[in-house]
Amino acid sequence: MVAAWVAAAAGCATTTTLQPLAYSFEDQPADRRVVVRYRNTGDSGVCVLPEHWPNRGGAIDQDGDRVFLHVAGRTFALRGFNTGYCPGGCATYVAPGGEISGRLAYADFQLPTDLEQSPKSLEFKPLGYRCRPP
Repeated sequence: MVAAWVAAAAGCATTTTLQPLAYSFEDQPADRRVVVRYRNTGDSGVCVLPEHWPNRGGAIDQDGDRVFLHVAGRTFALRGFNTGYCPGGCATYVAPGGEISGRLAYADFQLPTDLEQSPKSLEFKPLGYRCRPP
């Protein structure tokens, strides 16, 4: 049983090509967060895994070393999170012309309150892959 699962997982990994997603972000100091948006401008669906996009709670799976907020010459890493197992898969499907958004709370970067009004840049490299509707 385990060998069959490993073979199936390996087969999926070899046919899925991850590509960078062109996203935008907006700093919202009044709400103590940054909002990220991705619009699928392609002609096929795109799937985004939880390691590459915030969930409803603003967490990105296993993100402790890939998402950073740069503020006033300092760098703040997004707190790591483990989504666990998702029956049926965890990817978010984005139809052609569709858009997804997510929020990342300042608190999850442990951003000091005295830097909340400062200009920010986000270091974030989300990836997606072409897929069919679920």
